[in-house]
Amino acid sequence: MTGRMVFDGASTPPPFKSVQLIPLRTPRRLLGGFRFEMTPDGRFTFSQVTPGRYTIRINGRPPAGWVLRSVLLNDTDVSDIPFEIKPGQNVEGIVATLTDRPAEISGTLQSADGQPAPEYVLVVFSADPRYWVARTRRTQQVRPDVTGRFVARDLPAGEYLISAVTDLEDGQWNDPAFLAELAARAPIKITVAEGDRKVQDIRIGTR
Repeated sequence: MTGRMVFDGASTPPPFKSVQLIPLRTPRRLLGGFRFEMTPDGRFTFSQVTPGRYTIRINGRPPAGWVLRSVLLNDTDVSDIPFEIKPGQNVEGIVATLTDRPAEISGTLQSADGQPAPEYVLVVFSADPRYWVARTRRTQQVRPDVTGRFVARDLPAGEYLISAVTDLEDGQWNDPAFLAELAARAPIKITVAEGDRKVQDIRIGTR
């Protein structure tokens, strides 16, 4: 399995040397997945990969000011979608791109009478059910501060839904059934492009 890392932005590309291939079902011997240190020109190779379903991640947090834009495999973005490696298959030409133009959604959350509502948690998630998977960048849970202000940072471009909830169990925002339930409640819809700084003020109990 071969590919390369590309930095697309106005600032100087940072030193960044490692990508990670993570199996969805992790045998003990593959705990943590496969890691590879990139060559100086950004190329990487994973050898002796066991057939199965995988996701690709950059190893650790992105460099400051940079976010993962996409991981293209045969012109399909698999940065947040699992893909399959079949027995004997050679996967070539993967292009992982980082950008220094992250998007964010910010605003204030208020009660029906116009008061800050910090007791709520906002779930910001993709409008596309394909992205309702664990450990995706496209789902965030954001708690407003005492003034009601919230910020969801480092979002990939796309269409998002925003729902306010009072009870949120740890990790529940990774559950596709839970996100489907939120999507059925007519949440707020908002679209962000790369580099957008969208403002979306929300008042509970009003549309």
